[in-house]
Amino acid sequence: MPVCLSTANLIMFVVIACCATFVEAPRDILSPLWLELGNDGMPSHALSLVTYMFVHIHPVHLVFNLLWLLIFGICRDPRIISGKSLCLIYLAGGIAGAVAYIMIPDSGAGSRPLVGASAAVLSVVTAVSLLCPRKRINLPALCHIRLLYLGLAVIGLHLLNMKAGGFPAPHVAGIATGVVYAGWVRFAVLRRHSTDTSCVVTSPAEASASLNSSDIEAKLLNSGYMSLNSEERAMIINNCAESTRPSAM
Repeated sequence: MPVCLSTANLIMFVVIACCATFVEAPRDILSPLWLELGNDGMPSHALSLVTYMFVHIHPVHLVFNLLWLLIFGICRDPRIISGKSLCLIYLAGGIAGAVAYIMIPDSGAGSRPLVGASAAVLSVVTAVSLLCPRKRINLPALCHIRLLYLGLAVIGLHLLNMKAGGFPAPHVAGIATGVVYAGWVRFAVLRRHSTDTSCVVTSPAEASASLNSSDIEAKLLNSGYMSLNSEERAMIINNCAESTRPSAM
């Protein structure tokens, strides 16, 4: 799913570049894609609430957004955040950023059109960092860093960009969307654990004997973490604990 979202952004960037090069009046064709407000303070085109998050004008803007989307999208734990959930987080963060751009004048509404996937990507970065905080990633010069720390660094860079003339409200809305999603998932898991007493796992060995890990992973990828029962969730948690335990050197 992160590759599909990145491909959509790349295709849109190529289309915009071609229009700007070969079309006499590219703004007439491209204006419905980015989020621009009319005299009434409402979007000139309703679909731009979604399409703007796939539009990038500057290649540097595109590269950094796709870099974070791919890193956090690929390195997430699919047993916790499925591909469908990742797409939902992306779209929800982008729409929240659009609403913030419309509702808060300080975001630049009415002066500059809103483009870019920053709000959507920040939503993904925040949600993955909070739901998979101990997951590690190997990157040059980052020394096996945890996703939580890398996510905090990415969010910090965007907050600094706000002071340099960026759109503050959409960025904050994207971060808030990721926080809300992560909080909702954790609350739902705790609530189901407290109310579901039909299955009780006494030890990891008993769980492993009665469950097939490949079947559980397939169920996670198709339906998400919330579709698992308490026994299956216990096995996932045990496996995650084993995978994050440091090995002896």
